[in-house]
This record gives sequence, C-alpha cells and structure tokens, in this order.
Amino acid sequence: LLDTKGVILLIGNRVEESIPIFEIASASSPDPRLTFHLYIALTRAGREQEAARIRTKIKVEELRKTLLTPDDQVELAKFEAATL
Repeated sequence: LLDTKGVILLIGNRVEESIPIFEIASASSPDPRLTFHLYIALTRAGREQEAARIRTKIKVEELRKTLLTPDDQVELAKFEAATL
C-alpha cells in the first residue's frame, strides 16, 4: 500500500512527499518496482546524486519479471535509454 500511496503522490506532482514513502517501502520489500519508483521520484525531484546511487541497485531483468503499469513501462524505456 505504501507504493500505491507514493505513486498517487507522484501522479499528483507531490514528488518530495513521495520520496520518504518509497524509501520506507523499498527498504521493507524486495520488490524491484519499489526501488524503481524511488529512483523515478528522486529524478523528478532533481536529486541526481541520490538517484544515481539508487540506479545502481535496479536490476532491469528482475524489474521486467514484474507487472508494470503503462507509466512504469514508459519510465523503464527512459531508464534503459539513459544507460546506452
């Protein structure tokens, strides 16, 4: 439920509020989507150094095995394009 709340905050452009929620969620679950959502929030907040640190923890292969929303799929495409 924390991830859902964080995503709702992101959609509502309340990025800074979503970050601590994603931090808690990603620390308490191995689900790769939670770390990915934290990365997205940090990037949107302009917190590039923190985003870069989180980026190294994201395993695209594991993320692809999960159910991704259309928005997540768009963000994943951006993520992969940035690593080329």
